[in-house]
Amino acid sequence: MQIDWIHSTPWTSLAGGLLIGAGIALFILLVGRVAGISGIVGGLLRPRPGETGWRIAFLAGLLGAPLVWGCSQRCPRPGSTPACRC
Repeated sequence: MQIDWIHSTPWTSLAGGLLIGAGIALFILLVGRVAGISGIVGGLLRPRPGETGWRIAFLAGLLGAPLVWGCSQRCPRPGSTPACRC
């Protein structure tokens, strides 16, 4: 196996993993639950009082973060692919 060091992003990947881990740790500490997507969506199907807001916010962040990231990136030059969708 050979690593493509020119296109490798080990530090960015490490930073992303640390952010995800910190977010999950804070979620467990603050909410007292494991951040599993099936449990969060399942809780919306049979909501308990006071739990709907954070579940919707979690899902909005889960779906919205990639959209915000994609729209914040510079669009490629005309004629190159992929086309800018924002």
